[in-house]
Amino acid sequence: VQGANNTQGSVEFVNNNDPYNFIRDGKWHRISVPLNSLVAKGLDLSACGNVFTMSGSNISDIAVDDIYFSENAGNIGNANICYPVSLSVTPKNPSIKTNTSQQFTATATDQFENNTDAFVVWKSDGGTISETGRFSSETEGTYNIWASIEQLSDSTTIKVEQKNTFKNSALANVEIFYWPKQQKLIVDQLEPSCTVSVFNNSGRIIYRAKAESTTLNIDLSQYPASIYLVTVENNDFVVHRKIASY
Repeated sequence: VQGANNTQGSVEFVNNNDPYNFIRDGKWHRISVPLNSLVAKGLDLSACGNVFTMSGSNISDIAVDDIYFSENAGNIGNANICYPVSLSVTPKNPSIKTNTSQQFTATATDQFENNTDAFVVWKSDGGTISETGRFSSETEGTYNIWASIEQLSDSTTIKVEQKNTFKNSALANVEIFYWPKQQKLIVDQLEPSCTVSVFNNSGRIIYRAKAESTTLNIDLSQYPASIYLVTVENNDFVVHRKIASY
């Protein structure tokens, strides 16, 4: 704060030694600085030019917002500043198959019952969940999902069921074979709802298409001789086959 007669009052923020319980944890914090502490440093409040300035050699890791002055030390709240008072995670208690994913959303509401920004931390006790709330699991089970922002949190569960194999399915009739002279992969006895994918030995998808007829011809001539994984799947079932091209 720049005061009269070239006086000023300042607060220094030094990493690992920040004042007023400020913590550099990537979250917003509300701090209050008593004006009498600035006056004690020589600030003359009889005439103030700049009531707030920031300077320093490196301030890229500090952001400031909603600066205001209160009348007295007991009135440090500003009713016009919005802050979250409730947090809700959706959807509640969904179910998915293994090796698929579910997107969760966290909605925060402020003191005026309006939606507000929610930069939440996601956690789960199984599977994996991303920073944006997308969950997936390779194993079946029921898992807990939590979202939190400062003192607020909400949770839900997700049930992961094993994705069925081709047993007792129409996909059991699928035939997959390789013609070396033509360097073609043939997938036969398909259903219209099936999706066929081919992976190389590095796990990269080199082909994916939805079946439009009962037979699919896949040209592998542009790819080197190798072991390829072929998957045929519909909404409920999946077939995995390894094919050697040469």
